[in-house]
Amino acid sequence: MSSCNEIPKGCEEFKTGKFTYTDEEYSNIIIERNDSLQIERAPDYTIMSKIEWVSECTYTIECYEVANKPNDPRIGTKLTVDILRIEDDKYRYDARVGEYSQKGWIEKIKE
Repeated sequence: MSSCNEIPKGCEEFKTGKFTYTDEEYSNIIIERNDSLQIERAPDYTIMSKIEWVSECTYTIECYEVANKPNDPRIGTKLTVDILRIEDDKYRYDARVGEYSQKGWIEKIKE
């Protein structure tokens, strides 16, 4: 019997490495992640964030710098991200900040 709140197996595979969004709108963004930092690189910006894993499949990211944009409204914003489902080298996520929520897929880039 499976539960709606069942934790996916294999979340640890996504704690470090290089990733990309599978949604076409964001497919030009490369995410690099280590134990404590996440860097999102797009053609026109780079976002540096602290990452903290609060459970096996949930993490928070807090933006502390947007390159060349010192007053960017994303600075200081903290997102909570749940890994909902894992399929091969990608995961379905739900990212939330306040009332805003976004779901999508992130795929690990094989090096």
